[in-house]
Amino acid sequence: MCFRTARELGLCESDPTWGLDLPRRVRGGVRPLSEDEAIALRQAAQFAERPTRHAAAAALALSGGHSGEIGHITLADLDGAGRRVWLHGSARTTPRWCPLGSWELPVLLARATLLRGSTSVDPSELKLAVSSRTGSDEQLQARSCVALGDLLARIGLAADRSVRPASVTAYAAWELHERTGRIEDAALLLGLSSLDRAAAVIGHHWHPDPATRLQEKVN
Repeated sequence: MCFRTARELGLCESDPTWGLDLPRRVRGGVRPLSEDEAIALRQAAQFAERPTRHAAAAALALSGGHSGEIGHITLADLDGAGRRVWLHGSARTTPRWCPLGSWELPVLLARATLLRGSTSVDPSELKLAVSSRTGSDEQLQARSCVALGDLLARIGLAADRSVRPASVTAYAAWELHERTGRIEDAALLLGLSSLDRAAAVIGHHWHPDPATRLQEKVN
């Protein structure tokens, strides 16, 4: 990321890390973004002239919102004073408040200000990260995935089959687990009732390997 940014700023022309393959965080499936990739995603989403839907989608995903939830979040769900956003949940996740970080909060507040100034529509009908035209759950989810997918492509992750829009949400839970060491915190952020499922999302193996447990029993 350092050399990519330096090239964009015209500070260098070479990149000694080009072609360097890093080991995957998890085997198979979708992996969380790495910390460097999350930083690059924020940089790619940062708006130049006005707050975009892409930036709002990234902010909501980096706060723990799933692609199936992001398209439903409106201005009325944003609690700026409390530094949090309300997620209504889905068929697989429970409704919950998700805290907003120092990057995510200003992005969403700026987006909300732009939307309020451009229309007189009720805040409960103005969606933060997708267009406010009507659509099914599947269509709203697809719009969210397109926005996140565009950002992932901008930072060079389009060809990585283990990276999907869900990787952005998984990073939020992974980062929280890294800070607290509690898989329960990651599950609550993701709106999941299963700790095993939360652990799978962030690539955390919290159950001992059966062979290891057998060896311990023998010893």
